Amino acid sequence: MLNEIEKAYIAGFFDGEGSVVISPSKRKRTETEPCEYTDYYLIVAMSNTNKEIIDFIMSKFGNNGSRYSGIPYEGCKRIYRLTLNATFGKEFIHEIYPYLSKKEAS
Repeated sequence: MLNEIEKAYIAGFFDGEGSVVISPSKRKRTETEPCEYTDYYLIVAMSNTNKEIIDFIMSKFGNNGSRYSGIPYEGCKRIYRLTLNATFGKEFIHEIYPYLSKKEAS
């Protein structure tokens, strides 16, 4: 459970370094499913060069998510990325929503 200061801190970080993606995925007909339909997937992600911040946020959500460490280009810092699937992404947004800057869809 996050306290109010942690929620505000993570929301501020997410405002600058995070993204929410809702991605469609078409399903084709099969013998058991005669109609074509579209599923939608929610992905919540954030990236930063500071591994400790990514680890801190991940720990606050029960280490539910995937962490990726990109290989840096010469002269660049390594990037750490945290990705949460629909279940944990929804919980994440619900926790920090009151502290987020409200933005228009892009």
